[in-house]
This record gives sequence, structure tokens and C-alpha cells, in this order.
Amino acid sequence: GFINFIVKNLAFEFEDGRLSVLKLLNEIVRKMPQELLDDQAAFLFLPLATRLVNDEAAACRQSVAQNICTIFYKVYVLSVHFISIFTFVISFRFR
Repeated sequence: GFINFIVKNLAFEFEDGRLSVLKLLNEIVRKMPQELLDDQAAFLFLPLATRLVNDEAAACRQSVAQNICTIFYKVYVLSVHFISIFTFVISFRFR
């Protein structure tokens, strides 16, 4: 759907395009109903984390980090999806 379209555009060729997508995604996450965000958090996290590591533009990496922080701030800590994200991060960190 719509969220999938936005996530695909995180890899937009031009920096300005990626920044626009990241701004839009941040607004969507901020206004997303809690239950929907809890469902989408894991789906959003992986492409954002990948973009955080691989994007050449510092402004894009900063915007990606802001999006990740917004997700972690808003997602319900005891949701299954948050726990799966946290488990993934911890397992990746200690490899």
C-alpha cells in the first residue's frame, strides 16, 4: 500500500527526493494511530536502519535517525513488534 510505496522511495536516486520522503514518513509516523504504528514499526525499522548505514548524504542519515527515534518514542514498548525490533538490534549489536 501507501506505506510500502514510501519505504521503496527511501532509495530515491537524488538526495532531495530522499529527504522529502523522510520528512513525509516522519509526519506519517507522528500522526499514525498507535495500533497501526505498533503493527508497522518492524516493517519501517529495517529499511530505515539500512538507509542509516548506507546513505552517502549526512542530511539523509540525520533525517533517518530522526525517523527511527520517532518510531522508538511512539511505539508501545510491550508490543510484540517493538520486542522483535529490540531483539533484532541487540542480536545484531553483539554478533
